[in-house]
Amino acid sequence: MDVRKFLGCLVLAVLFPTVAFADIHDEFHACQYDRLPQLKKAGFQATSAADQFCIGYGYWQAVAGLPHDPVQSAQWLAKAAAQGHPGAQTVLAYDYEQGHGVPKDYSQAVAWLRKALAQNYPDAMFHMGRLTSTGKGVRQDENAARQWFQKAADAGSADGIIALRQYREYDMEAPARPVAMRADQAYQAKDYPRAAALYREAANAGNPSAQVALGTLLRQGLGVPKDPKEAFQLFRQAATKGYARAEAQVGFALELGEGVAQNWPEAAKWCNQSARQFDKLGLYCMARMFQFGIGVPQDRARSIRIYDRAVDAGDGQSKFLAQWLRVPQNCIGYPNEWEREHFLFVCEEPKGIAFASEAERHHWLGVLAEKHLEEAARLWAQTSNNSYGKGMCEGAGGSWSGICHGDGGIIFNPQQQDRYGRPL
Repeated sequence: MDVRKFLGCLVLAVLFPTVAFADIHDEFHACQYDRLPQLKKAGFQATSAADQFCIGYGYWQAVAGLPHDPVQSAQWLAKAAAQGHPGAQTVLAYDYEQGHGVPKDYSQAVAWLRKALAQNYPDAMFHMGRLTSTGKGVRQDENAARQWFQKAADAGSADGIIALRQYREYDMEAPARPVAMRADQAYQAKDYPRAAALYREAANAGNPSAQVALGTLLRQGLGVPKDPKEAFQLFRQAATKGYARAEAQVGFALELGEGVAQNWPEAAKWCNQSARQFDKLGLYCMARMFQFGIGVPQDRARSIRIYDRAVDAGDGQSKFLAQWLRVPQNCIGYPNEWEREHFLFVCEEPKGIAFASEAERHHWLGVLAEKHLEEAARLWAQTSNNSYGKGMCEGAGGSWSGICHGDGGIIFNPQQQDRYGRPL
């Protein structure tokens, strides 16, 4: 199945936010970060189906100060489901399937899913596909399961898209699959030379997973001499087949200029293709690009949303980044240590700017850095012999020499900045 057939015209809300939710994960995020804090202030009193659904989610995931309580979660979800909330109906069906807070009952699971399906709820389609694939509560039928996953994906369900991708990539990995599996075992045993040899054998047979794995070893120099150019060629071979992880690796290589000329707009295109398939590395890559304006217009809110989806896909570091960016006072940060060292005190956000290259971003940061230094010097020139200014400077962790210097020798105003030059 060609993933591009259903991704080509599909505009996913993860990258292009709209008023409507893309799938149940967006509803979960809206509950956790928008609605539940308000419900907490109101003592978690709720009569609307949407609020009841959110409280059920809160007890399920132990967020907003609520404890993890499957029984309470199921009770709140049941209230919302009875009012016709399709998300609650879908999650309640999952509870009955798994026995979370309610007795395990496949017939009840299917019954609640059918109520959500009657409302054309995308994630109910995905879960019906799962039950059909495993034969829980319905007749097992793998072809029918794939049809449900296709419907879910077409309707915008991330889980449906992931299910189809996994089917498709499993089929793509058929060439030399046993060899690639032996390579995986050697890698887990840290026998990198043997892993590299086996991955190369499978990669030469056209196995995209092995191409990505061998490319990673070549990039890091594990078991083979480091060769970023060959690594990029292997990533590109797999990426041109639509292999999501390879698309993300191509994007990173183009961003960093590893084994290929740096090209930020092209990097964003490849990471976007991976993110549209909800690969966790592709999502992380795309979120970074929106965070810093790497080839796309810088957008903190969109970056947060995509980091959230990367967390859903299993990327651990994205959770911290999403939480950090949610605090408006926090700087967006720096994509690498070189920038941190040279522009630590520049906290302005390049809102809406799409940098075409690293040099372009550094020029923008450099102009701001110069303005910061000029302003700091002007503010403190008048207090060069002022003991009050000296005391303020040293009290903020700086050193005084007529002008207040902070970490790395930067000039800062301790009444407005910390010793790193960051706004107070």
